[in-house]
Amino acid sequence: MNDLQVRKTKDITKHIINKTDRYCCKSTVEKDLHWMYWELDIEHEGGIDGIRFIEKVDFLKRIELWIQ
Repeated sequence: MNDLQVRKTKDITKHIINKTDRYCCKSTVEKDLHWMYWELDIEHEGGIDGIRFIEKVDFLKRIELWIQ
């Protein structure tokens, strides 16, 4: 999602399943995006077309800051 393109939740779940070989549902993706917004300060927008990040994100840096 760091390419700032709109992604459908269905496509995100398929990608996660393919990369991890574990089932992932729409509500899990929505919950995780909500967590990233509140805990890692990662803003996103969502609508009928899908979800996209507002800006590129350095996930490792955000997680390091969150841990501290």
